[in-house]
Amino acid sequence: MKNKTRNMMLGGLAVIIAIMGWRMAGAEEDEAAVAQNSVNQTRAKYANDCDEYNRYQILFDRGAYSRQQLETARTKMLASQADYDSAQANLSSAEKQVAEATVVSPVDGLSENGGFGCYYGRYVSR
Repeated sequence: MKNKTRNMMLGGLAVIIAIMGWRMAGAEEDEAAVAQNSVNQTRAKYANDCDEYNRYQILFDRGAYSRQQLETARTKMLASQADYDSAQANLSSAEKQVAEATVVSPVDGLSENGGFGCYYGRYVSR
């Protein structure tokens, strides 16, 4: 009977999770993967815009480009840098959410029906 009570308690934990609007694993990991892709893309764009600005600077110094063209390239580079910094911040936030998305039950055991989709090793997140 004691094991059955524990099993029912863990089944109840799954119900609580469902009622509170938490969703099962994968969401945070997916968000972290998307954030990592965004970091990779913005890093590449920022590096390209830096190279372009440096080329414009050299050609401006030689009189081939106007100051306006140089300033446009600089503005584009700074915007890319801001996008890259923002993507890095989003990645850090997503990684933190993954780390914090673990729910620990105060009792051990398994629910009789798998806990309404809760299986060993699965993550639960808000």
